[in-house]
Amino acid sequence: MIRTHAVRLTVALVLFGTVVGATSIGPTGSQFSDAKSLEDNNLGAADNWGIELAVDDGGDLQLTENSSNNLEITATLSNEYRYTEAVMVEFETKNKSENQEVILEGGETDSVTFTVDADELGTGEHLYVVTAADKEAEGVVAVIGNDENGNADSSDYNER
Repeated sequence: MIRTHAVRLTVALVLFGTVVGATSIGPTGSQFSDAKSLEDNNLGAADNWGIELAVDDGGDLQLTENSSNNLEITATLSNEYRYTEAVMVEFETKNKSENQEVILEGGETDSVTFTVDADELGTGEHLYVVTAADKEAEGVVAVIGNDENGNADSSDYNER
């Protein structure tokens, strides 16, 4: 009877060791990488992945007779995903709304430029919004007119 219990205990320990050994080896054996760390694999925290948005409005615009009088707002997008992503970039100001689709490969960065005729906006400060994916960037640009002597007339907008 003692021998039967010893055999059962031995079988149970062998089976338990096999199951425990298989589960500890299984997950590590199924992942292969030649990178030295998770960061090298871009396997960091999932909330750090996505589409990044940066906007440059070029600053205030001084209206002149010899210039094109166009404001250029440039949105730079970075795709931090490993796969291709189509991103709709939307630009809005009080007088204009425009959309452009950008297709970014994984890890790629690209820029989209929106052009606004400053004469249509008129002098003063103007709020704009650029959105892409779930990101949004707001800004204010000032269109500065000329007084009767051709000098910058900033009296019709508030200094920032």
